[in-house]
Amino acid sequence: MIIIPFFTSCTGACPVMNQNLAKIQDWLGDRLGKDAHILSVSVDPSTDTVAALRAYAAQYNARPGWHFLGGTRENVALALKKLGRYVDAREDHTNLMIIGNERTGLWKKAFGLADSDALIGIVDSVLNDKGEIVRPAALHEDPATPRLDWNSEAKRSISAPRPRPAVKARIGVPPVDAPATLLACVNCHGRDGTGKPEGSVVPSDITWEALTKPYGVTHASGRTHQPYTERLLVRAICLGIDPAGHELHPTMPRFQMSREDADALIG
Repeated sequence: MIIIPFFTSCTGACPVMNQNLAKIQDWLGDRLGKDAHILSVSVDPSTDTVAALRAYAAQYNARPGWHFLGGTRENVALALKKLGRYVDAREDHTNLMIIGNERTGLWKKAFGLADSDALIGIVDSVLNDKGEIVRPAALHEDPATPRLDWNSEAKRSISAPRPRPAVKARIGVPPVDAPATLLACVNCHGRDGTGKPEGSVVPSDITWEALTKPYGVTHASGRTHQPYTERLLVRAICLGIDPAGHELHPTMPRFQMSREDADALIG
């Protein structure tokens, strides 16, 4: 079973996710509607009527087994809360797929905007109850080891055109790769950097003032750590490790970027 929130008038992430689901539908073949179902749940039930959902499903050639679900606002809200996917504003819905095997009890989450082949691999592992958990090897290395030679004083715009590789990102467990343009910090942490809840995920305050608070700052997780320095912040951004050596939440992307781009981001 694959469960994901969406709304029909979305022009951003939803079309990309549904294109991925269309590819997953093709890969499932005859198994769709038998041992596999896709549940696309509208976070805008007032607008997404039965007729609107039917027309939207036709755009993606949805076959029996791919269900576009709506209902009364109260019932939809209850279902989304049970799944940890409820949001007050439709635009704030998460882009995470919930993928589960009801028979074995194996459940995983995957980033809905990831490469479709990577998503198919995760769906396949759940259907066949493989259950591998793959983490980047770098996350198990000594967290005290310096990751970058942090000497550059360049403070260039990260969006300026330059002849070097585009920034990439990895997210989730198992990790999947995606272009960093789909995982911009502002998407979760907001333009003010203070973060806003996304279902059960609460993005941290990433303003420089908050990041550089004195040692002993307690997070919602109950953990404490020393203040971030520029080097420690780059390590967190690239490897997902906080100043105390704890791994950050899997929904925090691990960005693959050059030192020049890291300098520009810090600047």
